[in-house]
Amino acid sequence: MNATIVTHQKERMRTHVIMPEEVVTQLDKLVGARERSKFIVAAVVDRMNRIRLERAAKKVAGSLANWGIDEWRTEEKTSAWVHNLRKEADKNV
Repeated sequence: MNATIVTHQKERMRTHVIMPEEVVTQLDKLVGARERSKFIVAAVVDRMNRIRLERAAKKVAGSLANWGIDEWRTEEKTSAWVHNLRKEADKNV
């Protein structure tokens, strides 16, 4: 599966998508009816990338636990470690 999707290709395919009327109304207010397809493509590409990232993360989950790094031994320790790193980084901004 190709992980990169180029959204500016000339080849396009027309598709029929059924959406709640209120969603379309709000979408048009937000981006305009003439930008609707462009927005939907960007949203779908973003969601597909998130799904791929989640699947990759699940696939390698736990693979660093046996490297002897205490911060990677449990989810709680990793979370605390990342939190502290971000806290220190925020101090430097």
